[in-house]
Amino acid sequence: MRRLDTSEIVTGLALVVALGWIGFAGWTSRRTPESADSADPKPRTMKIPAAPERFQAPPGPPPRVGVGRGQWYEGGTLHRATMAEWRRATSANRLATAADMALKAPRVAATVKSSGTMSTLRPYATALEACVSEQAVGRVAELAAACIILEGWQ
Repeated sequence: MRRLDTSEIVTGLALVVALGWIGFAGWTSRRTPESADSADPKPRTMKIPAAPERFQAPPGPPPRVGVGRGQWYEGGTLHRATMAEWRRATSANRLATAADMALKAPRVAATVKSSGTMSTLRPYATALEACVSEQAVGRVAELAAACIILEGWQ
């Protein structure tokens, strides 16, 4: 994998922020003074559905990765880590976190779902872990988003 230059990272981050803002704006409604005087006094809001059970974190501390408990793609804890924390983490934790982040990409999720096996995820997770590890500075989530965009997995 090639190293991302600053302009690519900035472009990727701008896209992530823009998409996040558009998504946020779509889930909320704003009432203006004119709409407060309208015939419909109820605010129009969308109900946000609860996350599917498979995406909710289990109670208690996250499972430890690489100690014979769980699968290779489970238990990643580096989603909000800095690059310094990413480098200090075990390779199993980096790979599990990369797998979780790669599954957020629609094309990767569709490929894994259609294959019916999580082993399809491993090449994506490995590539994403390598892409993030090659970067010098930044937050892991932002760098992973930029890598996913540059790989065309979105």
